[in-house]
Amino acid sequence: MQGQKHFFAHSQKGQEAAPFELLIAVIIMMFVLFVGLQATDTLNKEKCKGEIDSELEELRTAVQTVATGKGQQAVGFSTPGCFGDKESSTKIVDRDDRQLCSQACGGSSQLCTLLIFTSPSFVSTKCLFISPNTIFPIDDPCSSSAVGAEGDYDIRDLKDQRGIENGNYFLVSKHSFLSSNPIVCAYKKAK
Repeated sequence: MQGQKHFFAHSQKGQEAAPFELLIAVIIMMFVLFVGLQATDTLNKEKCKGEIDSELEELRTAVQTVATGKGQQAVGFSTPGCFGDKESSTKIVDRDDRQLCSQACGGSSQLCTLLIFTSPSFVSTKCLFISPNTIFPIDDPCSSSAVGAEGDYDIRDLKDQRGIENGNYFLVSKHSFLSSNPIVCAYKKAK
């Protein structure tokens, strides 16, 4: 009889401990899921940053090539929307700031031209090794009939303060007897 009491007492302790063990297991599982989701989110953000940097680098190379008079370039530009499309922008800007120019481009130049992607949570800056006097006109000497590529294109000013839209671009170097500034005609393929 005493053995039976001991068995029931031991069985009752096991039943009392089961909910506590289940609670511990659920807490551990939730912690593992939380850490896993955080790791996935961090990985996705880093992947997105890499894609943005790659797009900026491709655009930077094309603009530099054309601005230095080395022909024409076709470039597709499409930044992923992982940092919020409405709050994000990509711009070509001229800066008169020795510290910023030195940080982005190296050297000790006071003036520089930068390609900048900005969003509320991420900024990427690339130095454009072109003359700050480079212009991207939307009129003469650029005209839609001078594109030289298949399809319909619209002329765009890549230094427009509204920013550079995603799309396919055709960049052409132009020379004008009226201007000593480098001229880049930027054509964006119509949708």
